[in-house]
Amino acid sequence: MEEERLETENRRLADQLSNQVSHLKSLAYDIELETKEHNRLLGGLGWDFDGSRGILSGSMGRVNKMLKSNKSNRRLMCYVILGVVVLVVLGYTLASRATRQ
Repeated sequence: MEEERLETENRRLADQLSNQVSHLKSLAYDIELETKEHNRLLGGLGWDFDGSRGILSGSMGRVNKMLKSNKSNRRLMCYVILGVVVLVVLGYTLASRATRQ
């Protein structure tokens, strides 16, 4: 009778351990899938930053060239900078209104 009770308890604990191992295996698989997905997204993000860096360096080169030129181009550059500032403020205002609603 004692042996049967111990055997039953042993089977119950073995089943419990098996369930826990299965749960851990499923968690490990989910972590692997998430890791692969994030690595894929980060890889794509690297290419996006490389493209942005190229665009920004070209733009900065043109701005520096304009700064070194005569006064008429400086006036044009001031208008461009003012326009960019207005667009940023307008975009910020529209975005803040959209998030309130």
